[in-house]
Amino acid sequence: MTTVDKVTVSLPIKLSAAIDRRRAESGESRSQVVVDLCRRGWWQWDEERRTSQSEAAYAAVPEAIGPQGWAGAADPMAGWDAWDGPEALAVIEDERAEIVEKVRRLAAEPGSTAFVSALRQAFEQLSARAAG
Repeated sequence: MTTVDKVTVSLPIKLSAAIDRRRAESGESRSQVVVDLCRRGWWQWDEERRTSQSEAAYAAVPEAIGPQGWAGAADPMAGWDAWDGPEALAVIEDERAEIVEKVRRLAAEPGSTAFVSALRQAFEQLSARAAG
């Protein structure tokens, strides 16, 4: 099965002369030069089409490119309240207590390192302060 198709095209004289100059400089056949130019032209046309489609898609969503630009992107969050109050404090305290308990269990394991020993001493001091 053949993978090429022979075609006859009419070219402007200046373009035909430019193809012949390139062919003489590069040592390529006229067909190779024309195929290369067609591929480059096709790639450029395809790139221009993709750019045009992207621009049309952005234009279809005008708020994406508003007069404020990126500086206005944070404005919708300006009125949000910080997460605080009794619910937040309860969650924070629960998480802190869970972490402290895990560290206490690690400190109680046998064969602990100097770091765990230091943690034990710190907890003993904290417990003594809390009791007294």
